[in-house]
Amino acid sequence: MAKMAEDLDGHWQEIMPAIEATGMRVFPATIDEAQGIARWPQDHLFPAFLDHATQLGVRILYVDRAVFDEDNLTDLRNRVFEEESTPEYRASRPGMPAAEPTTSFPELEAFISKSRRYIGRVWAVEVQWLHGPIVHAYLRLAGWYSALLDELPLLKARLSDLEFVRDEDAFKRHEADLETAARALASTSEFRKSKKTLAAIRRLAAKALPDASLSDLSQVTRSALELYETEILPEEERLLAHKARSLLDDGHSLTKAAAELGMTTGRLQRLIARFEE
Repeated sequence: MAKMAEDLDGHWQEIMPAIEATGMRVFPATIDEAQGIARWPQDHLFPAFLDHATQLGVRILYVDRAVFDEDNLTDLRNRVFEEESTPEYRASRPGMPAAEPTTSFPELEAFISKSRRYIGRVWAVEVQWLHGPIVHAYLRLAGWYSALLDELPLLKARLSDLEFVRDEDAFKRHEADLETAARALASTSEFRKSKKTLAAIRRLAAKALPDASLSDLSQVTRSALELYETEILPEEERLLAHKARSLLDDGHSLTKAAAELGMTTGRLQRLIARFEE
């Protein structure tokens, strides 16, 4: 873990003269992906690190610094959206379309805006030297940069909350769309003429919604049948009972009224009795 320093710009101005005073040559880059690397302790200062190299006869130092720029801002933003940032897995509901990925949110934009003031400042300094196969490294990070990294978990948690709410909203909208489709299906003449079985209604649903998923078709089918049985059919029967009473009041016999309404006298009697005022 690198030791933090609030002002690496000033520290860099101290490092370079100290190196020049040793007479060692400087290679202006560090060694990447070293198989063996020894980190200088956090509580040990740079002059001691440099003196250690001098005592061992080191002639080349690998030196680099990182200056905060737009690429660093992009990196910070991307870290918020890394897959492992989601603290828990939320399985999607069957038939629910995937929500569009979140690309930004106010807290993140405020964080990026705040971070932008560090552009041009040194956020990391590293000096290395080789002794045999081992890379000895002195690394320091700016305290403000470390503080920015410490804010990422909170941003990730906020992103997770936003995605959960977004997914819930998408699910509710999808459920409302399926309810609308079921109501429209139950109101069609084909539905009224069909056998009121799940198989028959499912065929109508598949015809009306050719691009729907199997789970959505099943839900629309069940909802359409439930709507018909609980809302549409009772209202139709109420209107029929009202019309039947009007016919009887006008002098029609029960048999003639039943024939005019297209039902048996027994059904007409039950219908009138059910909606008796």
